[in-house]
Amino acid sequence: MIIRGATVTGRMAVIFAILFAVAACGGGGGGGDGFIDDSGSSSKLKLKLVLLDTEGNKTDTVTSAAPGILKVTASSSDIVVTTTTDIGLVFPASGTALTNSDGVATFQIEAGVERGAGTITSTAQNKNGETLTGTLAFQVGDSGLRLGYFDDDGDFIENEISIEPETTLAAGGNAQFSVVILDRDGNRVTTAENVRFNSGCIAAGQATISPANPIATVNGQASTLYTAKSCSGGDSITASLVGAGAQAMGSIDIASREANAVLFISAEPQLIVLRGTGGQNRDETSNIVFKVIDSGGFPLQGMTVDFTLSTYVGGLSLSKSSSLSDGEGQVSVTVSAGEVATSVRVIATVDDGGGQPVSTVSDLITVTTGLPDANSISLSVSDGFVVENGMSMDGITRTLTVSMADKFNNPVVDGTAAVFTTEYGAIVGSCFTTDGTCSVEWRSQEPRFPTQTGDDFVKTISSCPNSGACPEDLGYTRGGRSTILVHTIGEESFIDRNGNGIMDEAEKDLFVNLTEAFI
Repeated sequence: MIIRGATVTGRMAVIFAILFAVAACGGGGGGGDGFIDDSGSSSKLKLKLVLLDTEGNKTDTVTSAAPGILKVTASSSDIVVTTTTDIGLVFPASGTALTNSDGVATFQIEAGVERGAGTITSTAQNKNGETLTGTLAFQVGDSGLRLGYFDDDGDFIENEISIEPETTLAAGGNAQFSVVILDRDGNRVTTAENVRFNSGCIAAGQATISPANPIATVNGQASTLYTAKSCSGGDSITASLVGAGAQAMGSIDIASREANAVLFISAEPQLIVLRGTGGQNRDETSNIVFKVIDSGGFPLQGMTVDFTLSTYVGGLSLSKSSSLSDGEGQVSVTVSAGEVATSVRVIATVDDGGGQPVSTVSDLITVTTGLPDANSISLSVSDGFVVENGMSMDGITRTLTVSMADKFNNPVVDGTAAVFTTEYGAIVGSCFTTDGTCSVEWRSQEPRFPTQTGDDFVKTISSCPNSGACPEDLGYTRGGRSTILVHTIGEESFIDRNGNGIMDEAEKDLFVNLTEAFI
């Protein structure tokens, strides 16, 4: 019985051992595709993430010079693992990799632009459709890279930019900027790095670089061509390694630019009126703009430009005799009209830097009265003065055009108002001139004869014998005729014997005062 009992106990132990083993295997989901947490529950399936350096040692830091190798273990082959990071870069760029026969997917983690700590997250699905996840904290650190250049002796000059030529750069000239990037061990980097070159003139748009920022390294070196467009004097250059704290400095002297030309830009307006005759649409002054440029066609700032007039007759004047060019190389001056109608130009002159003047002239500016005068206004009618059936039909029209000029017989300024009135029929009340003329429309309608007398005294050519020449006057009703009056604000005509633009006491006998017009 003792032996039998021992046998039973041994069998029971075997049975229990088998049951325990089955329970241990079955708890993993049958495939062993994931890792179980410490609680023994399969509700949280995890991936194992390990970050290694290029030597295969565990690390928690990557730099631009030392990327990390990420190993993601899923304990089964042919599982697609997706990996993302909130700092740095993941390669392959798709962020996906397939586990190998050992259940390991491999990624490369590289430093991006930002520095600091972050989290790598990997996810996958096992063959049972369950989601596996894993995270790993790491940091993107300083690369320890250095910027500088190698001199002619092969020595590395740290924190300085190679600038060629080393002499003063000609105005508008080019210079080569170069930096070399070394790692901690003093070797040229083999990783892809980017460098930014900046300066005051580059930031202000007065100089350019090509290629533009950021500039990719080739064999550990970044180079660019600097062009001093409108920059002159000293310009301090800074080269910065993108994503790192490494910098290099340099400076360049650029020769002062010399004026090559002064250009006429605009004159607004080109027609001004005599002093004292200004008003709406009649300016007594004109603003003239010039621009100073160098031999490269770039604007020159701070250049002194002198102004003169081609004539000063009648008291023509300038607002200033000289001016300094602004940031766009421009200067402006105002011409004020005098008391005599004339044409004038503004002459702008600048020193070319060698003691030689460089000049240009503005467009022609015309000075006139702009006011209509009495003997320079006329009125015409389209389609003839005879309005067939106008006495009996409404709506027959004629176009009346007024032409006006000033006392110098120059067309009046645009926008001069002309006011119309008519005895009979109806007419548009006013118009505004363009090039000295404007037009309105007259149409036939009532009234057609004097209001108080009616048609008792109306006679027309039809009242004459045989419709021929009338032997007597047709009367004050003018044979069904309508007088049209046009008037405007202007001046009476006079003879300006001395040409000073005004009527002097000695010229009063050459003036005939006109009565007021009426109909």
